[in-house]
Amino acid sequence: MGIVSGLAGLKAAAELTKTLREAAKAGSLKPDEFAGRVGEIYDYIVDSKDALVEAKDEIQDLKNRLQAVNSHSEIDNELKHDGFVFWRNHADGKHSGPYCVYCWRKENTLIPLTHISGTFGGSHPSKRYDCQTHGVFLVPTGKRLLNVHDQFPLIGALLLGVDCLQ
Repeated sequence: MGIVSGLAGLKAAAELTKTLREAAKAGSLKPDEFAGRVGEIYDYIVDSKDALVEAKDEIQDLKNRLQAVNSHSEIDNELKHDGFVFWRNHADGKHSGPYCVYCWRKENTLIPLTHISGTFGGSHPSKRYDCQTHGVFLVPTGKRLLNVHDQFPLIGALLLGVDCLQ
């Protein structure tokens, strides 16, 4: 059922009511017919009400789904991917994050990552963020630690036993 069947039922009830009224005015309506016609009208009205309530629920469901799509699109426009995680630039100018890339792209859920203090990543220091579902994200800090080989290549080569004087 839906809006069309609800309206069709109301139209049938209205037509039957009109016919019943005209028959009553003309005196051609028998008393036992009256109860039967009123019952028919009542059935049409109840069926119509049920169909229109069902249609109203379906319309509300569609509105909710549209709102969810619009909300997702709005959030998606606020997100910036830095190559590792998402950061959100809110419409009011505030910033938040980081957020799990996989949760947003695969599950349509914006899940904040938990920062784990410390430095990770060896000679490429990174901040560590954990997702409850998808695990560890290492986000480079941009500061590469130099080791002795990087700072003093000749000394590093000598320490490794490489003859650099040839």
